[in-house]
Amino acid sequence: MHVEQTISEIESLEHIFAMPDTRPSNSNDSTAANQKHDETNAHSSWFTLPDYGKVARQPPRTTNHIDYGLDK
Repeated sequence: MHVEQTISEIESLEHIFAMPDTRPSNSNDSTAANQKHDETNAHSSWFTLPDYGKVARQPPRTTNHIDYGLDK
C-alpha cells in the first residue's frame, strides 16, 4: 500500500510540473537562463570561437558622414 501511495504522489507531481508556467517572466528569469546556457556551453568549441577572432556576426558598417554644415 505504501508503494502505491508513493507512486500516486509521484504521478501527481509529474502532472503538476508538466503544466506550463503561467507567471510572467522577468529579467531575473532571462539572466538565470543565460547563465545556465553559458555554463553548459562554456567548453564548446563554438562558444570559444570569438576568443580566436572568429565570429559569425560582423560589426555594423559605419558610414562616413561628412558634415557640410547645411543642417543649421
